[in-house]
Amino acid sequence: MKVETKEQYRAAMDRIYYLLTMLLEPGSPEEQELKELTDTVTVYEAKQEKEQE
Repeated sequence: MKVETKEQYRAAMDRIYYLLTMLLEPGSPEEQELKELTDTVTVYEAKQEKEQE
């Protein structure tokens, strides 16, 4: 998969998140950590986009 746009990047990240959640036990510490890391990355990405404007 070639990522050339923000939309393609976001779609790839969403797919990665989905695939990881399929591997993790619901309610496990690893699932919670994945959610926290995803939130952190989302905030960072939003900050980066705002700075680029």
